[in-house]
Amino acid sequence: MYPQGGSPMYNNGMGGMASPMMHPGGMPPMGNPMMHPGGVMPPYNPNMGGMTGLDTTMMSVQQILSVITTGIFLKQEFDYMGALTGCERPNRYYVYELNPMGEAKRRRLFKCDERPDWCAKHCMSADCRPFELKIEKVTPDPDMSGGPVLYLQRECKCTCMCLNRPEMKVYLTEGGQKTYLGKVYDPYDCCHHSFEVFDAKDQKRFTIQANCCQLGFCCKCPCDACEKIEFELFSGQENKVEAPILKLGKGCVKNAMGSADDFRCPFPAMATWEDKALLISALMMIDFMMFEEKPDDNVHQSNSYQTNQVHYDY
Repeated sequence: MYPQGGSPMYNNGMGGMASPMMHPGGMPPMGNPMMHPGGVMPPYNPNMGGMTGLDTTMMSVQQILSVITTGIFLKQEFDYMGALTGCERPNRYYVYELNPMGEAKRRRLFKCDERPDWCAKHCMSADCRPFELKIEKVTPDPDMSGGPVLYLQRECKCTCMCLNRPEMKVYLTEGGQKTYLGKVYDPYDCCHHSFEVFDAKDQKRFTIQANCCQLGFCCKCPCDACEKIEFELFSGQENKVEAPILKLGKGCVKNAMGSADDFRCPFPAMATWEDKALLISALMMIDFMMFEEKPDDNVHQSNSYQTNQVHYDY
């Protein structure tokens, strides 16, 4: 018999009755990933801390990025083996939610793995070499990851000054689809390190610029103060100023041993989930093109007045 009123109610295991939308035992139906294991997910409350208490295994990449409003912290995994042997290995990054203090929360949200071509990685310049990155959700059980949710692809291009400039395309690949989200483009700029972010309709969403006179470009000291670089972020065609992106070091010892950088990226207030996915992708392209040095490199080789000041890694 149903309770009075004719609605099918279930015991939720917490001394009460769950709503008709809940599955027996208090778990949500698998068809609605926005449901929280304790019930229907409430509207986002900044005081709750964004992703705090939410199960990412039940959420799509669109829902995860929609919930995150503060920003993300991108950490490149330090390669101890590569630092000791001098042989670069594929890069791995982890994406964390940014807390209100500008620090990374403990919980990992996404894992980003490079799929490099060995010859291209070790023999080609940063302007030309191709690379692929697959981004997956981080889950307690690797078998539940569901495969890549974002796919980043940059083809090989022979770049010369303003001709044939590098670009990286970003695709949503969750659930077996392949939907084009936009691209990150490296324009010719003889005064700044510049990158432009375009959406799927080829509308410019963001411009990212770093002044070439910063200490991080001129000094090879491994201290974090000399590793810090600020990238100005402008949104839209009118170049509205947003909170800057920061590239950070990992401490003097790790900075001296090899290249493994962290990025702090606050999200603009009006950014869509697609914008956030494109900004995460832009950070990875910036790292690949500007800061991927071999451990035995002694000097940044800057092409400041030739090809957008990108640092080569011959």
